[in-house]
Amino acid sequence: MKHHASWSLVVAVVLASGFLAGCVQQEGGDGAGGIKTQCGGTSAATFSGAGAGLLREAASAPSAIGSEVGEAAQPSGGLVIGTLVPLTGSLEAYGGDMERAVEMAVDEINRAGGVNGQQVRVVKEDSQSNAATAPQAFQRLVSEKVSGVVGAAGSAVTGSILEAAKNNNVMVVTPASTSPTLTLDRDNGGYFLRIPPSDALQGKVLAQTVYQDGCRSAVLIAVNNDYGVGLSRVFEETFKSLGGTIKAETVKFPANAQTFSSEVQKAASANADAIVLVGYPQEGVPLMKEAFQRGAMGKSVFFFSEGVRAPAFVTGVGKTSDGKFVLAGLKGTAPTGVASPGFEHFNRTFHEKHGRAPGLFAAESYDATWIIALAAQCAGANTGSGIKDNVLKVVNRDGPADVAVSGSNAVLALNSAKAGCGINYQGAAHDFDFDTRGDPKEGVYSVWQVGPDGAITTVRSDVRP
Repeated sequence: MKHHASWSLVVAVVLASGFLAGCVQQEGGDGAGGIKTQCGGTSAATFSGAGAGLLREAASAPSAIGSEVGEAAQPSGGLVIGTLVPLTGSLEAYGGDMERAVEMAVDEINRAGGVNGQQVRVVKEDSQSNAATAPQAFQRLVSEKVSGVVGAAGSAVTGSILEAAKNNNVMVVTPASTSPTLTLDRDNGGYFLRIPPSDALQGKVLAQTVYQDGCRSAVLIAVNNDYGVGLSRVFEETFKSLGGTIKAETVKFPANAQTFSSEVQKAASANADAIVLVGYPQEGVPLMKEAFQRGAMGKSVFFFSEGVRAPAFVTGVGKTSDGKFVLAGLKGTAPTGVASPGFEHFNRTFHEKHGRAPGLFAAESYDATWIIALAAQCAGANTGSGIKDNVLKVVNRDGPADVAVSGSNAVLALNSAKAGCGINYQGAAHDFDFDTRGDPKEGVYSVWQVGPDGAITTVRSDVRP
């Protein structure tokens, strides 16, 4: 299948780049030694300015928190879909828009006649970004007779519910969990599908980005869970294969940590060209404040995973005493793609409803909801086993007569699913084929950067591992 769409906040734009012979520094009135934003000797993407047609994620945009989410209509009977997204904890910045996207998909499905002749019902639980409490929340969803669950976000949280999902015949479709261990190290019995590509791909792209920016040595500082450990391992392998040097073992920190003096000291003492942060906004904010105050940002260039690609991360770290954003000029990577009808429909509809662009993982949550519903329609039964048996028929082009469908043609999608499941779902996030483990077979990524005004923009697109 051809890849169509992207992480929902940006339209892919390729920007001009300049040749920087040395290291560029942003000198601020705080910290020690300024802020180093570029390794020397290579062509590097620079700030985008106000490029025509570029959608910018303003640093002042409202955070996506669950308290703003209104309850969706809860009709009786029919397919029951659960949500297990982070409304609190380290990933709470994303949970609100994930729920909004689920509600948007359910509204479209129900207006088009529902699934198997009945309206879809949504039951919500907060994962709390916590692998210790998520299993209890999942069991509450099971007690509500859910057949499919949209969630969780953090890989460790998703991993904590997969055995119970298989045992209870509940299909789990995650909008955000990217650790390779979720599929490589376990048998999920077909009850798992992830919308974003695994970090087996993103780790490669992040390593390529750091190396191509001229950094020849690196050290990682990562959250100590499946996500952080898995991505770091792939990064290290790829970076070394490119000719780079890993200066020290990955510095790990626990989820929900609040102080980072020892971790930052260990990473900075490696004297690497680059320090790569793999984590989430809740821990990323105090970590980067510590790095700035200790002068680590003047010694090494920081790069980021997609887990911190949020306005709350930029504004939380704050500004220097002379009013400049501390993170301005720094880069990260994230899954992405190109515009398509499914992508355009989702972004336009979300903006019309909420007055702004959707947050990270929202498009994936929308797709997860549609995929569960279409698989149930294909099965002719609102059961988890029926969804499991038909989910790959929905997401893969496995027949020459498959009809291309998305939320933009909801009635056609549901009618085509009912008539033999000859469909090929065109996602708002992407349109990859999936393998039998539930992993996308491809991945396309972008390089994002924090601008002088604190806005997050795309500076390179269509990056492939």
